[in-house]
Amino acid sequence: AILDDFAQLVDDDGAWPLQSSLRSVCDYVLGKIGTALEPGSTDADATAYWEVTNLLANPSLEVDAANWIQVGGNPALARMALSSAPAGAYVLRVTAAGVNALVAPVAAPSDFSVVPGKEYTFNAHVITSGTGRMAEARLQWRNANGTVVVSTVVGTPVATSSAGYVRPTISAVAPPGATHVLPYIAITGTVSGQIHFVDAAMFHEGDRAIPYHDGSIAPSGYTVSWQDVAHKSASTRTPLVERRPEALRWPAGTSALAFLHPLVQAAGFRLVCNEAREWTLRDAAWREPGAQTYRYGVNIINGSEELTRDSEAWYDAAVFRYTWTDRDGITHTRDDTYALT
Repeated sequence: AILDDFAQLVDDDGAWPLQSSLRSVCDYVLGKIGTALEPGSTDADATAYWEVTNLLANPSLEVDAANWIQVGGNPALARMALSSAPAGAYVLRVTAAGVNALVAPVAAPSDFSVVPGKEYTFNAHVITSGTGRMAEARLQWRNANGTVVVSTVVGTPVATSSAGYVRPTISAVAPPGATHVLPYIAITGTVSGQIHFVDAAMFHEGDRAIPYHDGSIAPSGYTVSWQDVAHKSASTRTPLVERRPEALRWPAGTSALAFLHPLVQAAGFRLVCNEAREWTLRDAAWREPGAQTYRYGVNIINGSEELTRDSEAWYDAAVFRYTWTDRDGITHTRDDTYALT
């Protein structure tokens, strides 16, 4: 009842980084009511698996450097072999031409089509040959005439180094009037001759960064395919078993019990709280010490079960979710929340 009573006024993504362990997800939610699972080894992988298409036609430069161009700072771009390449054997070498910001974009071969109101994510792996600089992932929204409709959105700057690859990322919603987008990587503060390497780029519909894939490189739990010619077309990952990412987002107004129930049930487990308020995650092999087994027609004739809160409606908080479509065809969602002090 305590777990069923608890809900939040905002959406909660706290379970997302814990998805490899159902026990960790349960402990995160139980922590909201001040408790946790009893020690145990019963666990399952609750990782989300869903279909995603990498819209980039040449994300790892395995055949040539086609579709990679410069759009600012006039850097020199060249494809080269690099043993540390995060995908395949080749990378894009970006040599700065001067003090201006170095920009190494991805275009295939022009801007990508987008739908206003949908969210898109872009990132790439970046490493330097020596002097580190800040790298940013950017999205420039444009209309059908190529005119920029809003200011370019910039992801969090990430410091590059020669010690290992970093992955600057940006996620943003296509604004009203946008029909196309130019995603690109900007390496700022460079001076002439400085060299950086870019590889394993991803541009896809969605609100979060995911492991890199193309039609030849498959993340664990997926099959992959090119939509057309290998390394010359978009590529799609298809899960072996689908588990939608929405299952790991705890919506506002949804009780903790309702959020956990499908995750626990999908793993074939039960989440149980006994009379001492000790929480356990149980599989089919669980046997409570001293337990009796009852079977209809063997040692039980009839029985009934009831859950009640004295049959009266009550609450201490409320979430009203409003969804509508504006004149530009974009769907909006807003939450109106209330809670007793």
